[in-house]
Amino acid sequence: MTSPSRNVNSNIMLHYSGTGTKRSKTAIVFLHGGGFSGWMWENIIGHLPDYFCLAITLPGHGLSAKEEWVSIEDTARQVGEIIDNELEGMDVHIVGLSLGGHVALQLLSDRPKDISSATLSCIIHDPLPNAEIYHLLLRGILKFRKIPMAQKFVAHKFGMAGEKTRRYLQEVRKVDKKAIKQSSAEIANLKLPPNLQEVSSRILLLAGETERSFTLDALPKYKSEFSNYRSAIVPKYGYGWSGKCPSLFADAIRAQISQNQLPAELIEQN
Repeated sequence: MTSPSRNVNSNIMLHYSGTGTKRSKTAIVFLHGGGFSGWMWENIIGHLPDYFCLAITLPGHGLSAKEEWVSIEDTARQVGEIIDNELEGMDVHIVGLSLGGHVALQLLSDRPKDISSATLSCIIHDPLPNAEIYHLLLRGILKFRKIPMAQKFVAHKFGMAGEKTRRYLQEVRKVDKKAIKQSSAEIANLKLPPNLQEVSSRILLLAGETERSFTLDALPKYKSEFSNYRSAIVPKYGYGWSGKCPSLFADAIRAQISQNQLPAELIEQN
């Protein structure tokens, strides 16, 4: 099932697709990382057939590429409207990667009692050091991404092959450069949303063992932000671990939803 959502206040539309049955009464909302789109979750969703899974494509990306990126806060509001329209009466859980993880944080702040659990990966806690240098690097990255070999390298990092790679190469060309610049600038100069300590949701934060230090450093720092929090490291993997280990990511999501122990492959942090 695939259907669009219209923001009645601003006529903004985001593309999203739903999989599974709502009879389960449990829904998982998936928010992708920058430069990707909702379909990146397909392999993970395939391991979660007993839940209703809703993958949303963020503004400026994929099939939402024509929708302007305004801010993380505005995007979280739109995601909230989709939840209201599609998931009324359901037990809602959220999964976010990188940019999608930061949108999820804002959503949790906006709706501190509405989301049962969140599983987030590859997010940061503080503004990036040397943000100005980061912006210069971003310009180079945006040019680099236009090179087919560079795009294939990113696809490989996320474990894509065959049709998945072809699809990624098609969609990455649709990504709005302005959306990438604006969203990346927001994260580089990060300001955490207010009232995270009021969030009642169960929070799981994950990071690959070989990710950059500012991502790994975020794991213990978020412990003081949430009242119900745990974190874990994925050994031997980096940023793209969710694509290379879809069944492990799905198992972690399932454990978080059901309030069970995390998979043994993960190294839980104190």
